[in-house]
Amino acid sequence: DEFQWEDITQKKSAFMYKYFLVNISQRESEVLEMIGQGQIAKEIASILNISPNTVITHRKNLISKFNVRNTAQLIKKASQMMLI
Repeated sequence: DEFQWEDITQKKSAFMYKYFLVNISQRESEVLEMIGQGQIAKEIASILNISPNTVITHRKNLISKFNVRNTAQLIKKASQMMLI
């Protein structure tokens, strides 16, 4: 595969938008994307090479930052804000 600067630039721009809109970290942004794709904590942990407990912590932080009560509401709000 050929290295694509456009891919890097797009990902960085998407992250910056999310960061300024909701003040989430790069890792939280990655977790949010994967939750939005329907992946469970164990799958996300494996892909990101982190503990499933860390994924759960990121999810809890996202729920708090988005001021929602659960993962379904998180996905709904993130989708409405066009973040996923």
